[in-house]
Amino acid sequence: MRLLRVAQRALAACAAMAALAGCGTMPPTPQPAAARSDRGNSWMMPGAANGSLLYVSDTATNDVYVFSYPKGRLVGTLTGFDNPQGLCSDRNGDVFIANSAGEETLEYAHGGKAPIQTLYDPPRSPEGCAVDPVTGNLAVSEGGSETLAIYAKATGKPKHYKSPNITQFAFCGYDDLGNLFIDGSSYYYYYFEFDELSAGTKALKPVALGQTIMQAGGVQWDGKYVAVGDAGANAIYRFSIRGHKGTLEGTTSLTGAKMVDQFWIAGSKVVAANVGGLNVMLWSYPAGGAPIEVVSNPRVQPHKPFGVTVSSPH
Repeated sequence: MRLLRVAQRALAACAAMAALAGCGTMPPTPQPAAARSDRGNSWMMPGAANGSLLYVSDTATNDVYVFSYPKGRLVGTLTGFDNPQGLCSDRNGDVFIANSAGEETLEYAHGGKAPIQTLYDPPRSPEGCAVDPVTGNLAVSEGGSETLAIYAKATGKPKHYKSPNITQFAFCGYDDLGNLFIDGSSYYYYYFEFDELSAGTKALKPVALGQTIMQAGGVQWDGKYVAVGDAGANAIYRFSIRGHKGTLEGTTSLTGAKMVDQFWIAGSKVVAANVGGLNVMLWSYPAGGAPIEVVSNPRVQPHKPFGVTVSSPH
């Protein structure tokens, strides 16, 4: 959950400075936020669904903002969430929102202002999600528990998986073959961990990346490599993975960012929720470096942006 993530960052930073010798407190208990009755205040500009859209979750306002992409014009706001966190989208343009404190994952049609499906999984709290391009299955990493949930064909009741090493799941992403990769942490949020659920298998297996990562960030297939974010270093590491072992193939530095949780790779650009900067920024991908654009709008300013996804019409 969001408060767990904040505590995780503080603990990870302390661990890095003190060589893992302090910061042994447990994270605070998260509090519920907005009520579902506010969902009727959602709006979407007519014709918004005709183009690509950038969705941004805000854990402070409990809204999800929708911008035209890549121009960054505000075209809608989805309301009534309880601590919305990670976002993902499928090939049809449908968007999934991990509504953490609501213990549910909501599906919206591209450009739609009301959910077309609600996937409940109490008492677990979803944090990240990903859609398998091969099967259409939906994976949901549950930050408030030690489980990964997978919904067959993105519907119904999920099957739960336990990790042998991750005690706090963060984000997940599928590659083009249906292999699922998940990051998180263990031992009271000190140590970064990374797992794989290979296509057709039934158990999560640890993957040794051979790269120090301070804070678990987004996970996404970039078309060639598995991209893994480091929220502490504001960087994306690109790995080729063979036999549960990762080889670092390159680094994308997100210069100017201040604590990036989730990112979304869209062709030659990467979009990221810049939590510390209270905005959303775009960089060239995989080059990185200085940002090429900042998404801003006079009508709305994200307070605590967390999740991002780019959705395109089918």
